[in-house]
Amino acid sequence: MTGTPIDVIGLASLASGAAKRLLGTQPASPNAFADMLGKAQSGLQPSGQPVELGRGVDLDLTTDQLSRLAQAADRAEAQGAQTAVVMIDGRALELDVTLRQITGEVNADEGIRPEIDTFLFAPPASQTPATGPAGAPQNPDLLRILADQSDQ
Repeated sequence: MTGTPIDVIGLASLASGAAKRLLGTQPASPNAFADMLGKAQSGLQPSGQPVELGRGVDLDLTTDQLSRLAQAADRAEAQGAQTAVVMIDGRALELDVTLRQITGEVNADEGIRPEIDTFLFAPPASQTPATGPAGAPQNPDLLRILADQSDQ
């Protein structure tokens, strides 16, 4: 069969229309992909994929920390990173973003690591609300006053 480029375009359109009728799907809006990409980049769409410890990695991480690391992995993946350092609860963990595995704890004495694509912070831990006014536990003046009173 020979044809012109116009014929090829017509065949593609015909095939697309047939597939939509067979599958019962509606065509996506022109901005659907851009919207989905924007949500993924902003971290609004969690993937639900867990982060696990890599083989031979001996770290003690809680379920909450692993969940927060999964959120960080989603953000790193949205940025296109393959290897990341994630700061979580005062620790720097190396994350293989593609495999979604913690490969170890980063040692500051190792120097520059060119294979690290990005550095990010895991979301903060969910905290139970403190009793009393908001911000009271972080107020240094209040803490000093309370410490002075306990000495008396």
